[in-house]
Amino acid sequence: MATKKYIAKSHIGITVSVGNNRYTHVSFSAVTRGGSVFYTNDENLQKALESHPRYGKLFKLDPSCATSSKAISPVPAVQAPAQPASLAEVVGSSEIDPVHENAAPAEAADHESESEDAEQSSSAAPQLIQISVPSLDDAKDYLCDKFGISRTKIRSKVAIEKFAADNGIEFVGI
Repeated sequence: MATKKYIAKSHIGITVSVGNNRYTHVSFSAVTRGGSVFYTNDENLQKALESHPRYGKLFKLDPSCATSSKAISPVPAVQAPAQPASLAEVVGSSEIDPVHENAAPAEAADHESESEDAEQSSSAAPQLIQISVPSLDDAKDYLCDKFGISRTKIRSKVAIEKFAADNGIEFVGI
């Protein structure tokens, strides 16, 4: 089931027949620079929209984003290899480290402080999961769907990036 994006040049709301004398009201969401947008992955609603008499004139399928479900897929983040927390864990392990096998206690203390510095710097910059999105609207939709964030709180690119970082993700492509 692919998510489709429908766009209009103005802010519109229409009623479509989804079969068996059932009608559904579809309200397009306004976008910043004019116009409106509507996303759906419901196949019956997609067919109803595309068979509407004003389809192609009043609103249309966005050609750049016909399958946005593929566009909003997580990009695997590069993970750093796990490092031991301290020299004591290295010495206590059953594996022999050839570099520190004959190290003097002073050198071991230097190595331990270096590994603590590396841990502090890695904990200061947490790894963010990168999500590839083609537009700000897709980023908003992702935050709303996955984290339940209200659209009124994410009106700007700065707010979108802030909420994304707060939730451990980074949007690529916006």
